Amino acid sequence: MRRALPLIPVLAGLLLVGPAQATEPKQPAEPATIIQYHDSGQWDKDIQASVDKAKAAVDKALAKKAKKPAIVFDIDDTLLSAYACAKPNNFDRGTINGCVVTGKQTKIKQTGALFKYALKKKVAIFLITGRPEVIRPQTVEHLKAAGLTGYKNLALRTPDGNASQVPYKSGERKKIQDKGYTIVANLGDQKTDLAGGFGKGFKIPNPMYTTP
Repeated sequence: MRRALPLIPVLAGLLLVGPAQATEPKQPAEPATIIQYHDSGQWDKDIQASVDKAKAAVDKALAKKAKKPAIVFDIDDTLLSAYACAKPNNFDRGTINGCVVTGKQTKIKQTGALFKYALKKKVAIFLITGRPEVIRPQTVEHLKAAGLTGYKNLALRTPDGNASQVPYKSGERKKIQDKGYTIVANLGDQKTDLAGGFGKGFKIPNPMYTTP
């Protein structure tokens, strides 16, 4: 009579041969790695996972009747992606900057959907971008072209002498809270978008570059 295999080792073997969970490549990644991450569909899945967590935070705050709930978005590679524009030049940072200035970006559907959801739920939307103040007119037009309107305020960076954008971005979030808003979610593609406090951060994957 054939002996049955022990159940636990069999299950363990099945788990070992199962697919490993992909994660965002370390920023900045090599062009081939960036393309593979994008074309595999994992980038989209990882964006959706972060957006789902942010939406859950919004819903939880609304259920608790948070005072003047607000959500903060970065713009570049959080709401608008330079991927398609920068790919032909291997994601060169100068090319990416050119994509930003000229508006040759594409709307990121997942964060765009959360933007619209926040509007529907009457959650105040604030945009805090590392773009310089001098390109405010272009930025307003880029957002309008992507259907991203209805936000409360758009903050752009002025020269401040800091190498890192953390003091600027966290300072802008503090201004929002000082006006009585409760920041229920803060979305950005850089760790520096989320550092410094004032609102729970949700990282949007972007292996193309880092911003100090």
